[in-house]
Amino acid sequence: MLVDYAYQDREIVRTGKETPAGSDHWTFTETTVDPHHLVDCAVEQTLFEEYHGLRDAKLKLYATNVFNESYVNIDGYPATDRTVGVAFSIGF
Repeated sequence: MLVDYAYQDREIVRTGKETPAGSDHWTFTETTVDPHHLVDCAVEQTLFEEYHGLRDAKLKLYATNVFNESYVNIDGYPATDRTVGVAFSIGF
């Protein structure tokens, strides 16, 4: 079982962009990132370690943003909602 936890405190990010490029005129924007908690979790199972030339077969079930937190990322875009998925990996 894998669990990732992250906390982002309230932050104001100020970014500058030269407009037009090379003009030495800058435009600044501020993005406010509200505080939020993020929890991701996964369960991974090794199916086999070696079988007829195949190795390390694993199956993973995962969920990101488990509590479906609504927040904006550092660029000011809405973050991804809850995502649930399955992953399978195998080596040759």
